[in-house]
Parts: sequence; C-alpha cells; structure tokens
Amino acid sequence: MRFSSGCMVAIIAILAGSASGQMDETWEFICEGDLASVWVMSTLYRAESVSDHFFIRVAVLNESDDFIAADMRPYWELVRPIQYVGTEEENLTVVDIATQIPPDIETVREYLLADFEYGQLKGISPGGARSYYIDFNAGSWEDVGSLENTYLFIGVGGWIHATDGSVVEQLSPGDGFTFIRLDMPVAWDDVPVGSLIGHDSADGVRMTTLAP
Repeated sequence: MRFSSGCMVAIIAILAGSASGQMDETWEFICEGDLASVWVMSTLYRAESVSDHFFIRVAVLNESDDFIAADMRPYWELVRPIQYVGTEEENLTVVDIATQIPPDIETVREYLLADFEYGQLKGISPGGARSYYIDFNAGSWEDVGSLENTYLFIGVGGWIHATDGSVVEQLSPGDGFTFIRLDMPVAWDDVPVGSLIGHDSADGVRMTTLAP
C-alpha cells in the first residue's frame, strides 16, 4: 500500500454538459454539495516530460443555476490521490489511512468571497465544469503499471471550496477520504499538451502548463 506525502493542481478545459446527469461510466463520483459536485476520471494519466508520477483528472461540476467559482490553488489541500493499493478483493476490508482535517469554513469564508469578487477563483458557468490534473507524489506510473492484481484502489482525499459569491461550501468526501476501484490493467492516457497540471518535484510544488 502506497501513501502520498502530499500533492498539486492544474486546471484544464471547460467540459460540455450539464452537471452530474452528463457524467458517464468513465467518471467516479467523489462528493457533492448544493453548488457543485466532484468527480474523478477512471483513466490514469502520465506527463513524462515533467514527472514520472501518475496523475488523476478531477472535475468540479456546477450543479446550480448560477455562476460559481472554485478555489483550485492550494496544492496540498485539493482533492487528490493520497494512497493506492493493488488487491484481489472487490472491497477493501482493511483501511489504514490518514488525511488532513479540512478547515472550519468560517475561517476561509471572508477571503474566498473577496477572491470571488476580484476574479481570483476559477469560474464555472451553470451546467459547466472545470477539471484539473494532479499527481500522486509518492509513486510512479511504472509502479502502478507493474502491479499484477485484479483491482487497483486509489484513496482520494482533500477538499475544494466553491462559492456563488454569497454561499461558500466545502466539497470533501465523507470521513475525509474515499476509495475508487479500478479494474486492472488500468487504462492510461497522456495529459493533453496545453493542460495545466499540478505536480510535486525536487524543485518544489509547481503549477505548469504542459508544453509540447
């Protein structure tokens, strides 16, 4: 079982469609609030030009009828992969995982509302979404690819703050984390050129637009 010592973000394109009703079987549900829901793509990603880590794609969908914005800046807080394990079990029977405790929403409300007003957050139109790629910083895609198990479980933790300019909500899986189960061998793809990705490297945490 492998654990992350942290992780970062990258925002990419706006997705078409209207909220969770448009998410197909390639997406795994993570959590939801009144303003938005959070999903993870069942494909894993590589970005070999910047890191040997594996990445997941996280989407934040606007579930409301109003324009909202999400805070996708804090690498160590964002919804991200924090653990993985290969197994023959369809359901994990032993879970040993530690996660960060989300902040009290009242401690972040004022600055998030101010950042919304000044356009510092990532806007999402009604029925639209934004996604980002984020790495697992304690293991490579080759580590995962070498597993010979039937299933791969990825622990997903962290949180995302969203606001419509008046209400602020904290989107986080119950108990601070959840697991998604992928059939092995997992599907792989490359992070598209031009995407913004987040990764942890020897030079520190980076938010990078992936170059050709």
